[in-house]
Amino acid sequence: MANFFKHAQEKLKNKYNLDVIHDIVLGNSERVFLYADRSEGEQITLHVISNSLELIGLPHQESITIDRLMNLIDYENKYAEVAGLSRYKTYIEKELFDFSKIMNITFPIKYNNQRVWIHFDGFKVEKNENIYAIFASNITELMEHEEELYEKTHKDSLTQLFNKYAFDYHYGLRYQLEDLHILYIDIDDFKDINDKFSHHVGNETLQKLASLLKRYESGNNRFYRLGGDEFVGMFFNDTKEVLDVANDILLRTKQIVLPQSNKNFTVSIGVIKATQREDLVRKADDLLYQAKNNGKDQVVFDIER
Repeated sequence: MANFFKHAQEKLKNKYNLDVIHDIVLGNSERVFLYADRSEGEQITLHVISNSLELIGLPHQESITIDRLMNLIDYENKYAEVAGLSRYKTYIEKELFDFSKIMNITFPIKYNNQRVWIHFDGFKVEKNENIYAIFASNITELMEHEEELYEKTHKDSLTQLFNKYAFDYHYGLRYQLEDLHILYIDIDDFKDINDKFSHHVGNETLQKLASLLKRYESGNNRFYRLGGDEFVGMFFNDTKEVLDVANDILLRTKQIVLPQSNKNFTVSIGVIKATQREDLVRKADDLLYQAKNNGKDQVVFDIER
């Protein structure tokens, strides 16, 4: 390898007047070359080798600690929203502090009210495994577009609730958590609303219901639009709290006035508490139709059997 390097070095110098180190390895003006020393202990610092931290949205200084960098991360991004804040934070911390493997991570920071997406490519230096080399790049323009596409993939465009794709993803992550309940919600006589008042009014009705449902979201407790007028909630509280939410939704839905009609509407809700965690959505849907058959505008609850 040394012979190849020497030959390439001489050829690049003689033919192109290029220095391998200064012009090629360190010569990219769009990225910052950093190193970290793992022997520094808990306060690991990223030291600048070439270029400036200003390229990645940070102040011009010779180093920054990883702890300081963590404090600048902007967790209000669509990837954190979809993954869940706790899961996203754990992922970022693990990737930034795990120097046992190749580093390949992208994350946003916010400094002086400016949001910048940074990409880290890092690797151990073979001659001294305490030294870790990192190329840091500003990829804000790319990631702003990617983040927008990511949101469209996971959210319903009409209501801005998570969609079925996101539900399937979240269910796969969380179905084994304690106190899992599935709520299946359907607008009563929604077809009549569309037929009488137009699809535009129907869409506004869906948006108003979605706005109401968002009030109950927190942590892993989320609502999703599956399609049409069908909504599903995945909640992780004790049964009384979940049923309180369901009954409050019934009450507050009746207070919503349909646009352009001055009329109200109602919903029916099926709630299932998970025990076996098999086909939960269908079981909640069955309870929803019991609510419909019992006269609508009500909650039907059962424990999974």
